[in-house]
Amino acid sequence: MTRRAPNNLTPAGTWANAALCRYDDPEIWFTDATEHDARLVCGWCPVRQHCLDEAMAAENGLGTSSRYGVYGGLTGKERAKLAARRRKLAPVPPPAPATGQATEPCGTPAAYRRHFRRKETPCEACRTADRVARYDRMDRAKTRAS
Repeated sequence: MTRRAPNNLTPAGTWANAALCRYDDPEIWFTDATEHDARLVCGWCPVRQHCLDEAMAAENGLGTSSRYGVYGGLTGKERAKLAARRRKLAPVPPPAPATGQATEPCGTPAAYRRHFRRKETPCEACRTADRVARYDRMDRAKTRAS
């Protein structure tokens, strides 16, 4: 990754026009001695989140040693930690069904039971389907009792 000032990440005419860093010397973003000054500018910047999002997207898959400068108020090491945390918290796709086995789609009471058989945490759609099915059973039981 080439070392660039944050306002050079995006083409002119975008959110970068509102970035406070466009008025500063690009060197303050890449030296340890001026890191504090760069963080101060980022702290007041109205488009700080846009800058951080763009830097994270540009650095996707890079290691800690390949991340340079201060972007969105975070150093390269801090952005690497943030990327690792985001990967860890990313939703895990459901496991692929074994061949030859019919699998219920998520969002049904049967799929809710399947999650428990596989010792998985049920997804929101399956929890909702199970809740609705339980309420329906309770309503039918009340109707029969009346």
